[in-house]
Amino acid sequence: MLVDSLHIKGSIDEYVAQLVSWKEAAANSGLDWGDGVADTQVFRHLDSIIEEFCRDTLEMSARDAFEALAA
Repeated sequence: MLVDSLHIKGSIDEYVAQLVSWKEAAANSGLDWGDGVADTQVFRHLDSIIEEFCRDTLEMSARDAFEALAA
């Protein structure tokens, strides 16, 4: 099954996408050795995603915020 969805950077969408990706890799590996998850992929805690979102938002100019909302 193929599902298309939109993700808002720094939102819960990012965390859920990460969970789905890791669950898919676990299912594909048969839960044996975690095959399918690359060594370069680091699981990010939801707190770190929200913190990055807040930091990026605070550093945004008014113009950047307007353009992001208008997109």
